[in-house]
Amino acid sequence: MRLGQGGRLLALWEPRMSMDYIRHSYGVPAQRGGRVTWWETLGAQVVGTIVGTRGHYLRVRLDGETRARTLHPTWRIGYHEPPNAELSGHQRPARKDEK
Repeated sequence: MRLGQGGRLLALWEPRMSMDYIRHSYGVPAQRGGRVTWWETLGAQVVGTIVGTRGHYLRVRLDGETRARTLHPTWRIGYHEPPNAELSGHQRPARKDEK
């Protein structure tokens, strides 16, 4: 911590964003435990599991790896349908350009 203007304490870390914030801001069906496919730079597809957030980004543990990666919610990533999606009541929030 350090002091800012007016003697207020400032945090030196990035504030946590909730999964709900990411879902609504980016219009994606992200949820902890959800499965995703990530396209690497050379075009290989890797499947992984969402384990959390870091700022505006998702933390994803790719299959076969022990550490999670930080990935943008819309860049080179695809979301898998949850099992029994029609029964879960989950719907992707409408984007601003959709009517």
